[in-house]
Amino acid sequence: QPVSVADIKCLDPALGAGNILIYLFDFLYRLYELEGFRREDIAYLIFKNNLYGLEIDCKVYAVAVFVLLVKAREHCPNFLENLKEGGDFRLNISCIEEVSREELEELAPILGEGDLLDFFGQFINSKVYGSLTRLGDFDESIYPRLEARLKGTSYEDKLGKLIKQHRIMGASYDIVISNPPYIGIRSLNTEL
Repeated sequence: QPVSVADIKCLDPALGAGNILIYLFDFLYRLYELEGFRREDIAYLIFKNNLYGLEIDCKVYAVAVFVLLVKAREHCPNFLENLKEGGDFRLNISCIEEVSREELEELAPILGEGDLLDFFGQFINSKVYGSLTRLGDFDESIYPRLEARLKGTSYEDKLGKLIKQHRIMGASYDIVISNPPYIGIRSLNTEL
């Protein structure tokens, strides 16, 4: 049965500077053209529907965001201006956030024991494990409860990042492609 390009979800779980997603962007752009989508809509649709990624190094993640936006402008020179008018835009890539044990202790009185605290607990050492972080059994119904408890606290921004990360890590993908980072045996963390 035919599949629309808009339904193909692609993940790079160790995206680095975004090189693989850039190649995927060009490939997907051509598929959207073949399906007859308007050229000025395609870059937005690729970011909305198709490209997902995770990176542990936030500086490298920033480079990936930049090169992907440059790639979008290459195909659609008015891409950024169109975004300002449309408003509803997000990249489905994330710099991995982690939670320290100290943060978990600070959160305990706010969230109480149970699933709200456990949601944060699943991200201990996420910078070590990256996209291999094991997620607990949480669905999206927990997000509003967490947001209500942390509204106006110093953890509100971090929660938003963790929710985005949780959505990306917990989703299913049609294509997973990556160039995993090389780590020499001497560089291995004791956790690994």
